[in-house]
Amino acid sequence: MAFGYAYPAYECFKVAENSRTDTVQFLFWCRYWLPMYSEAKLALFIYLWHPKTKGTEYVYHCFFRPFMAKHETGIDRNLLEMRVQAEEIALIYWQKAAAYGQTKIF
Repeated sequence: MAFGYAYPAYECFKVAENSRTDTVQFLFWCRYWLPMYSEAKLALFIYLWHPKTKGTEYVYHCFFRPFMAKHETGIDRNLLEMRVQAEEIALIYWQKAAAYGQTKIF
C-alpha cells in the first residue's frame, strides 16, 4: 500500500508544485487517485452486502425501482425488438448452415 499510494502521491505532489506543470506527466501520476478504486469498490460491496446497512434495499427503492418504473415500457419495447432481430439472425444463420450442409453432403 505504501509503495502503491505513497510514491505516486509524492510524484503527483512534485508535478503539481512545479511551476511548469507538464499536463501529460501530471495526469500520469494522478491516475492513482481516481479515487482509490479498489478500496471504494470494496466499501461499496460491504455497504450493499451487510445486513445492518441494508444498502441493497436503499439502492433498490431509491434508484433502481424508480428508474425501471419510469422506463419500463421503453425497455420492454427494446427487448422485444432485440428478440425479433435475434430470431431473424438465428433463422438466417440456420438457413445458411443448412444450405452449406446440403452442398457438402450432396
